[in-house]
Amino acid sequence: ETKNKIKQQIKKMMKQSSAKKNNNQVKSQHHPGQFSEKKAQFYQKNTLPSTTPLKVPNPDSVITCQQKIQQNPFNPQNNILNNKNSISYLNSSNNFPNNNVIQKSSTSQSPSKKNNENQELINKLKQMIKDKDYIIQRLREQQSMPQSLNNSPLKQQNHMFNLENVDQNQLIGEIERLNCELAKSKNQIKNLQSQIQKFNQFIEKLQNENQQLKDKIDGKLSQNIKSKETQTPQNLLPNIEVEKPIRQVSLTNPNLDLMNQLKSKNEEIYNWKCKNQDLLNDLNEAKNDLKEYKGELQETKNELNDLKNQLKDTRSRLQNEQQQNSIYIKKDEETVKIHSFNEKQLLLKIVILTSEIEHILQKNRGLQQHNENLVKEIQYLNNFMNQNDLNSLALSLQEKNKEILQKLILSYLEIERVNDENEYLKKLQKNIEKNKKCLEEKKVESSDDPIILKQYIDELN
Repeated sequence: ETKNKIKQQIKKMMKQSSAKKNNNQVKSQHHPGQFSEKKAQFYQKNTLPSTTPLKVPNPDSVITCQQKIQQNPFNPQNNILNNKNSISYLNSSNNFPNNNVIQKSSTSQSPSKKNNENQELINKLKQMIKDKDYIIQRLREQQSMPQSLNNSPLKQQNHMFNLENVDQNQLIGEIERLNCELAKSKNQIKNLQSQIQKFNQFIEKLQNENQQLKDKIDGKLSQNIKSKETQTPQNLLPNIEVEKPIRQVSLTNPNLDLMNQLKSKNEEIYNWKCKNQDLLNDLNEAKNDLKEYKGELQETKNELNDLKNQLKDTRSRLQNEQQQNSIYIKKDEETVKIHSFNEKQLLLKIVILTSEIEHILQKNRGLQQHNENLVKEIQYLNNFMNQNDLNSLALSLQEKNKEILQKLILSYLEIERVNDENEYLKKLQKNIEKNKKCLEEKKVESSDDPIILKQYIDELN
């Protein structure tokens, strides 16, 4: 019964904890590691807009500058975008088919898959850093270019992109600042990887502890504990579409290309910052869930310890009761043996007394017959008495009468004694019946002290 009560209490506790978890899930409305619709709308509103397509100038107006364009290091043949180390190579669909959409990882992903994905992200960041270094190098080369190339008529005709006021040093500083931010994001990703590894180790420890608790409690509670284990975040990458900015190439103005690249870099850095922030939020949520789960586990452990202590107390109490009952049973058996022995003795006494009574009755009958014979002799003597012999007869009769009187007195005394004995025997029979009733009552009340019973039997004897 105590085991069943313990099981019922444990089931109630697990139901309450699962109900709390369900309430928390209803409040959050999304699994940790996945993006909600509100977050997706936020990213759509706050991401940088894609660059508008540039208007390519009329090729008839640039025939006079054809030679200068060929000497330009940013022409299509020597363009940064044709280099496989550039960002366009990273963003190309052939090399990264799933670049625009970061895949959603299922909750059943192993830590090795997560590490592979994180490694891919790190490699991508490294490649972006290389691209930025290459851009800085090209800008420095541009500083040493002749001014005639910068003052080309193609640049003057394209009034939409008047970048004469843009300082290349500012662009280089901006690129270096972005490089620093990328390095910071790289460090954040490394920290996240270490936290994820610690988190996975902690989850494994918790799973082992849960398995031990399950084995101790009951195999039927495995589903409730698994439902808690599956609530830990394992999706570390959000499902969000990153807009691929439209790459624009200027045949004459390298600063325009750099500005487009800077915009794309800013977009990518902003997206990575958002993703890192979401990952941190998800990790914090997971940590809070783990804290709550640890608290619930501690409560269950404490309640289990209390139930174990109650079991120990009940077992000790039952053992004490069994010992006391065994002592009482032994005492009852001894008293029953004593009562049975006393009953046998009383029955023997009754048999002896009945035999004595029969013997006394036989004696009384014999005395009565003797008295009748004496009366007959007296009558006979009276009838056949002679007058002459009256004196002698009187004397002899007196002597005989004395003897007869003595015998009669003795017989009378004997009769009275026998009657007294009969009355005494009747009283004894009544007392024996009373004693039998008392003994039967004492059999029912077998928990009495055997010493008191012995005293009572001695008094009866």
